[in-house]
Amino acid sequence: MCADAMCLTLEGVVTSGHGRGRILGFPTANLAISVDSDTPVDGIYACFVNIPPEPIMRPATMSVGYNPTFHDVVGRQYEVFIHDLDRNIYGDRVRVKIVERLRDIIAFPNVEALVEQSARDIEMSQEILALVTHFDPASDDF
Repeated sequence: MCADAMCLTLEGVVTSGHGRGRILGFPTANLAISVDSDTPVDGIYACFVNIPPEPIMRPATMSVGYNPTFHDVVGRQYEVFIHDLDRNIYGDRVRVKIVERLRDIIAFPNVEALVEQSARDIEMSQEILALVTHFDPASDDF
């Protein structure tokens, strides 16, 4: 775990997006990340998310980058699908701990292909994160 300079930690405030994730079955927390933060290269990542003051890290899958499938999205996006969360966290500051890069960002020929790949990404992310036996939200070690 955490090879190739992974295990980067990001912090940001959850903002509203286009609402596409919810429509497609994968509601995402869109993060406003400080421009002076260290950020990962564009891609899909397995990660953990902490929503203070909760003392737990929730498994998640994050997309970082430009969205080539939808042409109305401007700028680099940080979209996190938190696997076990079903509540509104708009305005909350969250902490994201990247564990492993899954793949590059790609343009899909249609929405169905995007949804199918997203489901595979989430499954792969869950398998990777299940191997992490200990993680302390207050620490960068696991």
